[in-house]
Amino acid sequence: GNSWGGGFGSNNAQKGAVVPINTKKDAFGIPLQPKSKPDTKDVALPKDLDTHKIKSMAHYKPSRFPIGMPPLNDTPDDKEAVDVSILESRRHFNRLENLTKPQKLEVVRTTAELPKLSEGRMGVWRKGRFVDLTGLSNKNLENLNDFIIDHEYGRILWKEPVNVKGKNMDDIVRFAKEMVDVYPDQQAPARGEGFNRRMEITIKNVWPKKGRDEARLAKKAERLKDFTEKRGFKFIEYKNGAYTFEVDDLRNSH
Repeated sequence: GNSWGGGFGSNNAQKGAVVPINTKKDAFGIPLQPKSKPDTKDVALPKDLDTHKIKSMAHYKPSRFPIGMPPLNDTPDDKEAVDVSILESRRHFNRLENLTKPQKLEVVRTTAELPKLSEGRMGVWRKGRFVDLTGLSNKNLENLNDFIIDHEYGRILWKEPVNVKGKNMDDIVRFAKEMVDVYPDQQAPARGEGFNRRMEITIKNVWPKKGRDEARLAKKAERLKDFTEKRGFKFIEYKNGAYTFEVDDLRNSH
C-alpha cells in the first residue's frame, strides 16, 4: 500500500535531492523561504573603526564618502570656500573700519561775497573765541550776529546783526594808535541802519604816561570812565591797557 511516513529514507533522499527545511506554506501553498542572515565576511571595515563597540552590522552606518577618499578640507573646492570666507570677513572689517573713521569733509568752493579789510582780521565771536568767516553763505553774511573786527590797535564787536556781504570795511572803520573810528569820512546813518548798531569797542595799549603802578592805573581808569560817560557811551572796563566801552547810537556822541 501507500506509505506516507517513509519519505526521508527513500532513494530520492539518498541521491542528493533538496529537502525543504521550512514546511510552512503561504496562502497559495508555496513553501516559504527561510530568512537569510547578512553575510559580513566580505564587508570592508575602515581601519579606524572601533569594532568592539558594534554589536552587529545592522548598527554600522557607512560613511557617505568611499573609504580612501581624501578629507574634505584637502579638496580644492573647500580651499576656495575658505578663501572666500576670509575675503568676506575682510570686507566686513573694512566696512566697520570705514564706519569708525572720521568722515572726510570736502571743501566746497563758495561764491559768497566776503567783506574786505586791508589790515586786521574779521570773524564772529563764538563762546569767547574768534571764528573765521570762511564757509559762511551770502545769506549768513547778510544777517550776521556777533561780527567782530580785530586789529593791532583795537577791536569792534557788533552786538546786533549786521549786513557785511561784499562790504569794504576800510570805508566803515579806521584804527590808529589809541583811536578807533566808525564812519570816519561820512556821517553815520540812523540808529539801526548800516553799522550804526549797538557795538562794543576796545582800544588797546592805553597806558598812563608816567608809569604803570596801581595808583596811576586806577587814576587812568577813572579818567576814561568820566570821558566815556560825557560822550554818551557806556564804560565797561579798563584792564591790562585795554579800554572797553559800549556804543548804542553813534549819533548820540557828544
